[in-house]
Amino acid sequence: MLRSLVLILLIVNALFFGWSRGWLNTVVGVRPDRQHEPQRLNQQLHPEQLLILPPGKTRPVAASEPSSAASAAEDSASFASGVEAAASASSASGNNASTAAATASAPPQPTVCLEAGPFDDAGMTAVNTALSGILPRYKWRTNTVDIKGLWMVYMGPFPDSDTYDRKKAEIRKFKGVSFEEVRTPSNLNPGFSLGRYTRQSDAEAALDNLKERGMRSARLITVRQGGEMNFVRVSEATSDLKERLEKAKLPDKKSFGKCAQR
Repeated sequence: MLRSLVLILLIVNALFFGWSRGWLNTVVGVRPDRQHEPQRLNQQLHPEQLLILPPGKTRPVAASEPSSAASAAEDSASFASGVEAAASASSASGNNASTAAATASAPPQPTVCLEAGPFDDAGMTAVNTALSGILPRYKWRTNTVDIKGLWMVYMGPFPDSDTYDRKKAEIRKFKGVSFEEVRTPSNLNPGFSLGRYTRQSDAEAALDNLKERGMRSARLITVRQGGEMNFVRVSEATSDLKERLEKAKLPDKKSFGKCAQR
């Protein structure tokens, strides 16, 4: 059995060898080098037929292809146009980069710290309104501090300049009494301050002493109530912003100035 199988394999190999050499073409009728799908050769691309187009260019499809010379000219023109477009884009990108670098390298504008106040809670409502059209809310902050009260021993206001001058002369007759003119706020103008005190008890004692000496028209004025007050601070104000802040209409005719060290 084994000998028969070996003999069959030898015969098959011999026949295949003879067919592959073409010795059995007339007997079998099938050539070993015959192409069963010759149309594939026509579909294969050759390197000399490849066309490389610039980015963004597509080869137009026409009903009839132009001659090879015309196609080559058109392809050359397309390639040159693509190169020119790429060069223009590169130049524009370089100009933009140069502009951005110049802007980034420009020195920052000098700034100053500005502050206004103090304001009570009612005054802060007016402050918010005044600053809303000048700078965004996150550009300024509110510092709340404890403020001592302030009281003043006051004489006035006087109806005319004659009365004002007469009262000034009377005050000068009292030894050891100092005074200063009061021009603001407007409801106290003109008048005289005979002393300012941060404790109400001290102000009341000074007033009682003056009345005992004959200054019957002197009275006590509360200049500022003690408690928490608000200061508005702009930490980094450019010269342009500083000019606009100085024109802001704040309560009690207050204005922005340099930040105080607290």
